[in-house]
Amino acid sequence: MTRVGTRRRLLAPCLLACLVACGSADDPTSDASSTTGDHTTTAATTELPTTADATTSTTAATTTDATTGSVELIVTTEVLRYEAQPMVVDVILTTSAPATTVALSHTSDPGVVITSFAVDGLATTYRVRGLAPATDHELAYDVDGTQGTVQFTTHAPLPGFLPSFPSTGGPVDPAVPYRMFDLIAVPAFDIASVFMVDADGTTRWQFSSPSTGVAGPEGVYSAVRLRADGSLMYLHNHTMWIRDELGETVLELHDEAVGVLGLHHEVIELPSGNFVALSFAFQEVDYGKNGVRLTAGDRIVEFTPAGELVWSWNSFDHLDPQRVLAPFDAAVIHPETLANTYDWTHGNAIVHDPKTDTFLLSLRHQDWILLIDHKTGELLWKLGNDGDFTLTGAPSFFHHQHAPEWQSDGSLLLYDNGIGDPDIPPGTDHARARRYALDQGKLAAKLVWTDDGEPIQVPIAGNADTLPSGRILVTDSSIFTVTNVMAQLRELDPLASPMLQWSLQTPDGTFAYRGSAHDRLVGQTAP
Repeated sequence: MTRVGTRRRLLAPCLLACLVACGSADDPTSDASSTTGDHTTTAATTELPTTADATTSTTAATTTDATTGSVELIVTTEVLRYEAQPMVVDVILTTSAPATTVALSHTSDPGVVITSFAVDGLATTYRVRGLAPATDHELAYDVDGTQGTVQFTTHAPLPGFLPSFPSTGGPVDPAVPYRMFDLIAVPAFDIASVFMVDADGTTRWQFSSPSTGVAGPEGVYSAVRLRADGSLMYLHNHTMWIRDELGETVLELHDEAVGVLGLHHEVIELPSGNFVALSFAFQEVDYGKNGVRLTAGDRIVEFTPAGELVWSWNSFDHLDPQRVLAPFDAAVIHPETLANTYDWTHGNAIVHDPKTDTFLLSLRHQDWILLIDHKTGELLWKLGNDGDFTLTGAPSFFHHQHAPEWQSDGSLLLYDNGIGDPDIPPGTDHARARRYALDQGKLAAKLVWTDDGEPIQVPIAGNADTLPSGRILVTDSSIFTVTNVMAQLRELDPLASPMLQWSLQTPDGTFAYRGSAHDRLVGQTAP
């Protein structure tokens, strides 16, 4: 279902005139923490959620105009806070006369981002992002020489909030200074969160909600993506969500609404505006001495924003369920019956190539990456051991891999968990990012790069993304420690030795499915 939050029109106080700040009202992408400019035009009506609470203050000062003489300039400020998102506030500045320049900045935290985004008659509204929750804050303004401050205290943090994460190294790729990742406590699986942090590891945005309390992909915020309009898309508990930066629901689609069994691991948005996700397919399979098993395969499903299923692809129609690599105790919980079923394929990623209209599908328990034609559903090739490609540069392909990503030169970057790799001694699995050059015409693959990190065991999840500078951001999702599990993000320079340039660690007892790098905070639109 689609839900649109209730909105109201903000009315400017009487006897106050227009103030238009630097940056047009419809340009929220500026990353500066102050803003200046000219009074030029009126703009759109400001609309703000009714969930905000407001405080107001007024500053009066006498200024001198060379033509008209002395006039009194009155600046009124109003602060709107949001309990559902304490790290964001709106500040409304209104003056009693047209202003030429205005500056607004945080007095002690240069990482706070301030942008003007709307004008309602004579008042300009600024969105202030990246604020620490439960904290006293002070903003300073200078309006044509009239100076003052705006003081307020942000609301309490959301459940699961962490103010910062330890990081080392730096600087990060300057084109994408923010890192976003999901996080959940292990083994509680009680609160699921998304964090966005700056290069120092300081939390600049967080959203959370109660989770399933059960280990598995249903509990985490999986496949979190920052959309062009600044909203977030992700899966949680077999439901696809799109939320705005204040936590308001933009789109909510349960698997039942789409007519499928479960939505898990991956959701992407096509150029058409449709969505593609993974869901389950179940079939009884006779495994001889291991008995007849209710077996879980994977479906790729395409659906509209209204939830209409328009295309699907079923692994049982294209692959042999007798090809078994995972032990028979590998289980998927049936979304309806909650029974344990045999986890045969374990799909964990989908990548769409708009140039060829094909999908890459990563199947963890087959050690394969498939290429599928979107129009026909034809399985074009299988990459991995016992697949269609010959391999050079390494004795064997990847094992229990995650997160394939096409590169500009046609090569394929992925996260190789190394589980079951016969070339690595048991108990010393080496998870790492790797890149393969592919000749699809000759069905030939060559390992051309692998990261040089110390051997680590990451049995569950992982990610690798190429950044604008050519660096690679790696997510080690589940590093098993002496007492529990933790995650880390690593930024690598593939041409350096050692490659590691920056890293961030999550606390012991946490898991992160996937990290990504961004040029803007949640809520800011793409350039």
